[in-house]
Amino acid sequence: MNLAIDIGSNTLKIAVFDKVLKNYEKVLNLGLFYENECINDEGIKVLINALDELNYDLSKAKVVATAIFRKSKNADLIANMLYQKYGFKLKILSQNEEARLTRLGVGISIQGDFTLVDVGGYSTEITSNDKKLLLDIGLLSFYKSVKEKNLDIKDYAYTLLNPYKNELKSYPRPIVLASKTGIFAKSIAKNIAYKDIDDLEFHNSIVNKDELYKLIDFINTNNAEKRDLMLGVNRDFAVLCGAYFIDTLFDDFEFIISSYGLKEGILLGE
Repeated sequence: MNLAIDIGSNTLKIAVFDKVLKNYEKVLNLGLFYENECINDEGIKVLINALDELNYDLSKAKVVATAIFRKSKNADLIANMLYQKYGFKLKILSQNEEARLTRLGVGISIQGDFTLVDVGGYSTEITSNDKKLLLDIGLLSFYKSVKEKNLDIKDYAYTLLNPYKNELKSYPRPIVLASKTGIFAKSIAKNIAYKDIDDLEFHNSIVNKDELYKLIDFINTNNAEKRDLMLGVNRDFAVLCGAYFIDTLFDDFEFIISSYGLKEGILLGE
């Protein structure tokens, strides 16, 4: 059995290969626990609790962390704590490494050149075979700015991201989304609750702008209880930001969903 864990700024993602590939995830929102350039004690507790719930020998897992750990001054301290408790050595990826490994994972089932869009909690990577746009902007950092400055999400997304739009027009098609936003657009259309979503069911399927707009409308018109049921607890703000990110960056109508990503790239090896 091969086990890979991606500790993201937003979500803990797990890929397990034991004859067949299985995916799991848990929303941590670690980026919301980032203060004074550190992941605070509450955030560390959230991470530990999530890892404790995994019924695997974590000492044999390949474990990486991304943007929130790159930014945190106490990242090495947390990594040592995790090693002492679970026996794995946490690798904190550079943004270049994150982009390369994510593309490696997505490329398992996508042939030829394509534009890969990976919108994370604290960073965004957009790559083709020979082009790369690495942004120090993510869903949680974006949302924190929105809340602190009382901004309109759609307007702020346009202000922040529209300058990259012309550059991205020269990137190859198709556009592949390695983020949960596209999956949620499909699951909402099929009325599938969050706890019943199987990401692999939507792997390589097509999501279009109309479906993204319906996802935005769902978030804006339903109460918190309904949003939590369909998107997961405290997930609605990140999903809404993700939909506006994609809409702002690309005029394209259709996108391919990939359920593969960094965790599968880790399984393939570095």
